[in-house]
Amino acid sequence: MATLKEPQVRTRLTEEGGDVVGSTPDQFSTYIKVETAKWAKVIKAANVRAE
Repeated sequence: MATLKEPQVRTRLTEEGGDVVGSTPDQFSTYIKVETAKWAKVIKAANVRAE
């Protein structure tokens, strides 16, 4: 997390299109679960199929 506080690191990540967010492993796990559920609904509703 200390690295994400470095101005050069934050600038570079932002320039590359990233969002600088520091979180705990538990917070990240929760985020992934929520996002997976959200996008699974969208994919199913749109009847998206992998080719």
